[in-house]
Amino acid sequence: MNTWKILWPALLIVTFSSGCSNIDPKDAVKLASSGQSVTSAANLSYQSSRDGLNKYLESEAISAAFLDRPDVGDETVTSIMEISRQLEARKDVFNQLGATYKTFGELASYDAAKEVEDKINGLSGALNEYAKATGSTAGPISTVTNLVVSKGGGLIASEAQKDQLKEASTLIRVRLVSLSQFLVRDVERLKRYKSEELKARARATGIFIGEGLGDPGQMATGYLTDAGFSSPSDGVGYWTTEVRKAYIASVLKYRSNKGPKPDLPPAYEAMRKYVAIRLKSQAEVQLSLLDEIRSSVDKLTGLHVDFEAGTPLSAASLTQSIMQLQELLKEYEAARLQDKA
Repeated sequence: MNTWKILWPALLIVTFSSGCSNIDPKDAVKLASSGQSVTSAANLSYQSSRDGLNKYLESEAISAAFLDRPDVGDETVTSIMEISRQLEARKDVFNQLGATYKTFGELASYDAAKEVEDKINGLSGALNEYAKATGSTAGPISTVTNLVVSKGGGLIASEAQKDQLKEASTLIRVRLVSLSQFLVRDVERLKRYKSEELKARARATGIFIGEGLGDPGQMATGYLTDAGFSSPSDGVGYWTTEVRKAYIASVLKYRSNKGPKPDLPPAYEAMRKYVAIRLKSQAEVQLSLLDEIRSSVDKLTGLHVDFEAGTPLSAASLTQSIMQLQELLKEYEAARLQDKA
């Protein structure tokens, strides 16, 4: 009997599969969960970026009505539409990435290679559209076919699963690197846009305050309450009512050409500066969200490297980033609700 002929297939299996023997499917589940947490937070941040677009156009229209400024031009509208497409493309990428991580986690439990392949290809298409929207010159990301064709080629089931997980992880990781690069361009563009949006909104707000609109009492009551005053609202209400009456009367005389242009009362000037600071703070939170999202994507990439090397995963740093994302989202939502109050 030729013992070599009998042992040769088994040796092939051991040799072929040894590179993936350290892959732990349980770590794949953890990695998938971490990825879905990042994509969930990223999708929630979409609205924070989106909110400013219409407000920017509205603010410019208000300024044109009150000041010697031209109406919103085609160039501005075109720029806003480009930003809008960029935001939609980013949202689609993270939707596709979340779906990809879902199937990646399922691959750790059963043969979901075809589903993972489909989702990775969907992610590739979304990334290509995002690249166009951000003005990236990177070449297109290709689709994949026959994910881990080696299954059924002699590998035992557990090793075939590890092979699939490793290959899928590599494909996702490569796309995360591209996503991080696109996010850099996204943030740079949004920073330029946010600078113009802040100017427009502060200008429009200043116009309304100059007309006597808005109530400084709300600002003063909130500030004094935070400072420890127990019941500041009554005195503040009386004070701001009297100030508003006198100032609005002066504005009406001025608009009727029956009096000089009145000076802005200190209470209104304080409110104008207060609102400008609030608007700037909101914009900074929105940009911080994007920076933290990119940081989370980079940390996810690092986890994929560890997973593919068979190194036990330590997601502490990524967990901290996800918590920071959640805190920033809460901060933005609180500020948005306060502005509506």
